[in-house]
Amino acid sequence: MDIERISKAQSLLETQTFLWGPNSVEVANTQIKLSQLYMMNAQYDKAETCLSRAVEIKSKLYGKSSPEVLRLLGTQSARYREQTCHAEATQLVQHYQRYELKGGKTECESTAVDDPEELFFIQMQSNQNLSENSVVTVSFLTIGTSCEHFDLRQASVWIGSDTMNDISLTNDVLVEKSQAMITWDGDMYWVTNQAKVSPTMVNSKPVVNRTRLRCGDILTVGNTNIQVR
Repeated sequence: MDIERISKAQSLLETQTFLWGPNSVEVANTQIKLSQLYMMNAQYDKAETCLSRAVEIKSKLYGKSSPEVLRLLGTQSARYREQTCHAEATQLVQHYQRYELKGGKTECESTAVDDPEELFFIQMQSNQNLSENSVVTVSFLTIGTSCEHFDLRQASVWIGSDTMNDISLTNDVLVEKSQAMITWDGDMYWVTNQAKVSPTMVNSKPVVNRTRLRCGDILTVGNTNIQVR
């Protein structure tokens, strides 16, 4: 399914490049979408290449200090921190396992952690320097009455009626093709309205530019309520 979506996005990119040129906003937006799809498939180098290309195009179109460019740079920064954290945590887990196989004590014994996965989680918390009020506790979305869960494990998430979106609401007639985008920016999640007509709301208040997301918030797109958990 993901391979098919990547193939469609690549074909769309070729068409848009031919019709509107390599530095058009349409090409930039498709590069962002491709970057997200590559991230979901753990193709990190390709994801970074696409995102960097989108930053380059939008910098030419809107300026290096424009909100769109700054959000994309924030996404790049968040991805870098996430990958660095994952690499360091993986090294710790491997270190723990080597000592365990030797029957010796681990250097991580002071953490009182016996589970490598728990050790990984602790290291992530340490590296990101989480505060008590940090919105990083947001970890997934509960979608509509079906209570379907969507884990927030990527820097940006698109919501809309088109099947190319990360969260595709094909049965909601009020949802536009690209309705909203959730992004990780620094140490919190934000939602921006991408629709032209249909409003995007958080706790019944319209999203004008972008709105911060907290645990317990209700994100409304069309007739669908999405709870932030």
